[in-house]
Amino acid sequence: MTYFTVNDANPYAIRPFVYTPLKVPDYSIRILEVFPDEEDRPVQVRLSESKAPLTQQYRCLSYMWGASSDDTYDIILNDCAFTVRKNLYHFLRMAGKRFPNTPLWIDAICINQEDDEEKGILVSRMADIYANAIETLIWLGDNAEVSSALEWLDSPSSNRSSRVVSANLERLYADSLLGTHVGKSHLIYITYKVFETT
Repeated sequence: MTYFTVNDANPYAIRPFVYTPLKVPDYSIRILEVFPDEEDRPVQVRLSESKAPLTQQYRCLSYMWGASSDDTYDIILNDCAFTVRKNLYHFLRMAGKRFPNTPLWIDAICINQEDDEEKGILVSRMADIYANAIETLIWLGDNAEVSSALEWLDSPSSNRSSRVVSANLERLYADSLLGTHVGKSHLIYITYKVFETT
């Protein structure tokens, strides 16, 4: 799905996004914020550098990139065109509704995937980037089939200990229940506190 064109021959086309190198790639990162969602408008995102030492609170996203053959969608990134895969697009659309203007770190956007040197530095720092986040968001997709399994995990009656959650996730996977549940798309927030519970 494309809401606008990226085409030099079209005077109304939006120019493609070009990364500015990180000033201190050993210490700083890029943080993005999703603008409030408007259904009839493209997804809009603001990307900026968070300089060292990191003082800005942010959340990391963990998700499946998807195959290179997946559908791609254009978004507006700092007033320029940027292409993302289907799963990330659906997350960004949801984020604009559920938590707009929330600082996020998403590897596919916050790391210049065309710059091997930057990518090497930031990939080596990913453990620290995730550890310094106030929360990690797990996005399994805009897929109705996984919903009730996730709602069970999120329900007040479910035991939240890491041992029980792990065992139930293994059971759900082993029984292929993730492929049989139906409901609304769901995002689970997983924090370190949940997994510290025994």
